[in-house]
Amino acid sequence: MFAIPREQLVRPDQRRSLMRRALVGIVPEEILNRKRKAFVARSLLVRISKEWTHWAEMTQQMVSSSLGIVHPERISEALQKARPGEEVPIVTLMRTIFVEEWLRDLRALGIVNWIQPRNASWQWQASTQG
Repeated sequence: MFAIPREQLVRPDQRRSLMRRALVGIVPEEILNRKRKAFVARSLLVRISKEWTHWAEMTQQMVSSSLGIVHPERISEALQKARPGEEVPIVTLMRTIFVEEWLRDLRALGIVNWIQPRNASWQWQASTQG
């Protein structure tokens, strides 16, 4: 590996340049030049389809929305596109969902409480219990 010149290994905007060039004619072009692995995105899309009711209900009352972090309409739109397998920023979407679930868990455990002051913007405070 150290005998291969660096410019053969690393090229601007080309990951695994040497490997891709070595596999030309062996591996189909569409697989050789794909940007990501399909199974990663596919498993997340399957999860969205399986748990569709849960995700759809979640977007109706999002803790992260009440804190001004996300727009529930945009999350709902992305979920609706992802359900039949349309192209969406799936990793970003799933991270948003994980943050939402984490915030809900914190609230359920009483670790943080969200209060709404008179000016209608939300604040949080650490729980004084526990």
